[in-house]
Amino acid sequence: MSQKIDLSGFRYRQGHFTLGCPIVQGSVWNCVLRPENIIRMEAVTAVGRPAVEALSGPLVLEFGREIAQPSINQMIGHMVRQVMEALEYEVDRERVRITRPCLFATGMTFRRPGQPRSRSVTVTAEHRREWLNTAETDEFNCWLDGIIANADGTTDLERLCGVAAKWEIKLWGYHPILDRIKLGIILRGRVAPAEYESGRARKRVADADDAKCLKDEADFTKQFGMSPSFAEVEGALDTETSSVRPAKST
Repeated sequence: MSQKIDLSGFRYRQGHFTLGCPIVQGSVWNCVLRPENIIRMEAVTAVGRPAVEALSGPLVLEFGREIAQPSINQMIGHMVRQVMEALEYEVDRERVRITRPCLFATGMTFRRPGQPRSRSVTVTAEHRREWLNTAETDEFNCWLDGIIANADGTTDLERLCGVAAKWEIKLWGYHPILDRIKLGIILRGRVAPAEYESGRARKRVADADDAKCLKDEADFTKQFGMSPSFAEVEGALDTETSSVRPAKST
């Protein structure tokens, strides 16, 4: 590990890899440079895996699932290369297929000068989507998604703009995904943790309620051969329960 190399003050040389949104770009760069993420990248590098693979979890945790955009992924790969080379690694192989579901389909592997090369297998886009849908976000993103996300997980633009207006945050208005990430970055610094720290617990309760509704609907459909409204499910179950009489005592 490169513990003696000081990366404080190390600047990203963006070249043509620019999002046009400095606050998102700067926050992602700061995330890549965090000591714990440097350790993660060096750890996967040591076993011959692409360095960007180690950042998938931390990126989704901090910025939400909207971070999974090709342009952002390319910029992160560019950032990681600069960091690893500053840590005195050299590129081993480019565009190596990542064999575990994560944000990235491919990435660079690195090695120390003079170190022998390693090899690698295949993960599909479907695997990556499944991983992203189940990836954990933190309490803050869970809370924010509860406010601005639709039932299918996509961002509701009207709600997004409503939250931005409430907090007097100016958004681009023509790139919803970057607007969502930017809103999250700014709000995280303004909203008190007490406001969102119980968000995941509320989401779990809501998910449990949804699961119960789906089970009740499936039971109703199985019994009556049709898909009901939730009110019909409750009514049918109540009727069924009331029709069960206690056994006569002998």
